[in-house]
Amino acid sequence: MTKQETRAAALADLAALTIKMTGGKVHLFKDDGFIPDETTTLAVLNTHEADYTGYVAGGVALAGPLGPYQDGVNKYSENFPTVGFIPTAPVLVSNDIKGVYFEDNAAGLQEYWIFDDPVTLATALDHIFVDPKFSYGNAPTNEPDVH
Repeated sequence: MTKQETRAAALADLAALTIKMTGGKVHLFKDDGFIPDETTTLAVLNTHEADYTGYVAGGVALAGPLGPYQDGVNKYSENFPTVGFIPTAPVLVSNDIKGVYFEDNAAGLQEYWIFDDPVTLATALDHIFVDPKFSYGNAPTNEPDVH
């Protein structure tokens, strides 16, 4: 049986995480053979960070949160504004992107996600949009919507 947090505790945990993530960064990492695991650090992910033409080295800062809401039974979530990744023309360097990772505002690795299939960013028409979402309830999760 899993322990369930009370509504107040889940909202308090979410608020603390929201403070920690406001001003944090969203990064992309390349499909260069590296596969992160539970021992992977921010420094290691940074060595595999995307570098396609137009990518902002060091990641893109998260803007302020959009406000907490109940996402399901005893699960409370906070979304941040969409972050877009689009190469600039002319594209001199392209990347196959393996995933996304999140750095908190204290320069700590919060979470990473590996895409099912790499996404190629090779032209100014290619893009990745990430909708950062952080949740608390039965367990903390970070579920970015990538489109």
